[in-house]
Amino acid sequence: TNNPYDLSIIPGGSSGGEGALISSAGSIIGIGSDIGGSIRIPSYFCGIFGHKVTPGVVPSEGIFPPYKSEAAPFFTTGPMCRYAIDLKPMLKAMVGDQIYRLPKIDSLVDFSKIRIFYMLESKNPWVTPVSPEAKIAILKVVSHFEKTYNVSCTEVNIEEMGDAYTMWILAMSNSVSTSLLMTNNKGEINLLLETIRKLFGQSSHTLAALYFAFIQKLFSLLPIKAKFSEIKELKKQLLEILEDDYGVFLYPSFPEIDVKHDTTVFKCNHTCYTSVFNVTNLPVTQCALGLNSNGMPLGVQVAAIEYNDHLTIAVAEEIEKVFGGWVPPFKAKHN
Repeated sequence: TNNPYDLSIIPGGSSGGEGALISSAGSIIGIGSDIGGSIRIPSYFCGIFGHKVTPGVVPSEGIFPPYKSEAAPFFTTGPMCRYAIDLKPMLKAMVGDQIYRLPKIDSLVDFSKIRIFYMLESKNPWVTPVSPEAKIAILKVVSHFEKTYNVSCTEVNIEEMGDAYTMWILAMSNSVSTSLLMTNNKGEINLLLETIRKLFGQSSHTLAALYFAFIQKLFSLLPIKAKFSEIKELKKQLLEILEDDYGVFLYPSFPEIDVKHDTTVFKCNHTCYTSVFNVTNLPVTQCALGLNSNGMPLGVQVAAIEYNDHLTIAVAEEIEKVFGGWVPPFKAKHN
């Protein structure tokens, strides 16, 4: 699947096909699944909006594979749209008669009361630095709320954010085995043998799948309980910052956008930017911020405390009004 803005670039994943189709105006709206960023990453790469809902709100019955370990709350399904205004009605339709789980979904947000906190990088030395243009785009969002609504905007530094991928992969190693899924649940795959076969072009599995299965197997040997304690501590720090119904956290969606096909296998740790909100169970909206100087999408994630989905979506709608949101990856014709 290609990126609508540059066919040599990936569309993000794992809901990349959905993201590319929506961005190309081939579909009005779509549904994505998100266990580590699979709604927000393709939404970012394809220049659209996507929302990871508070866990437990949207029913997940019928989803395969089922997640029943400590990592189960990481998994959610949610809306992907070209326009931020479509997020809320689509989310309400997905929730259905369980809408009582989001009691504030129709509450109006007074932007003069919100408090904005933001980070421009994860501080992880093993991750590609966030591009200057992406940082500037986030700072423009901060400046808009400061000047327009006279709100408090504070840059913070939570070092543990950069370790989110390790937290996530350790938790996932105690969940569904990728090695088992690669054999259609018929037994664990021999990763060493399969890797050798891959080197000689004899394996039907992708290098990315083999890499993830190996990492998952390796991390399963580490002390998982200790890492869950770190997750709880990270969530505690975020909740202390956000505090109440008016706290908002801005964070980059991904450190780079020019990711070529077949180069992603060693960029898995870049998902520390998205997986941090899966391990902490916070609702978060990916917002489109127009295009950079190379014509590729810019974006920012907006997170809040659990069940404050209405707040992140409201901020997304404001961002769309001010910064334009989705930009067609083609020349639009007006009749």
